[in-house]
Amino acid sequence: MAAGWVVDPPELRGWGRYPLRDRLSEAAGFPALLDKDVTAAVVAERWAGAATDSRNLLFFYLGTGSGMGLVVEDTVLRGVSGNAGEVGGLGAAFSTRPLVDEASPWARSEPSPRSSTRPTPSAA
Repeated sequence: MAAGWVVDPPELRGWGRYPLRDRLSEAAGFPALLDKDVTAAVVAERWAGAATDSRNLLFFYLGTGSGMGLVVEDTVLRGVSGNAGEVGGLGAAFSTRPLVDEASPWARSEPSPRSSTRPTPSAA
């Protein structure tokens, strides 16, 4: 990343070994910096977001992956390998067993209003 190259990002197929920093710099007409997404996010929060008055900040991101951006005493921590704040993979176990016993008062017979299940439109 220090050289400004994107190397096989899992969410950007076809971008293997691409000189993104230099291309952005050429297009914009001024120097560009390439950094990890969550590191860029913690810098943005410190610079112009909710943490403008904070010298110490931990920014946790959970999306297609998980990670943290760290600012300590106004210094972005990247670590020796550039991986400071990496949380790693989160595993999930799947089961066909119900999470709640059907006889329990906590069991629902209808989907939760927050459920992603949508009712089917009725035929008119």
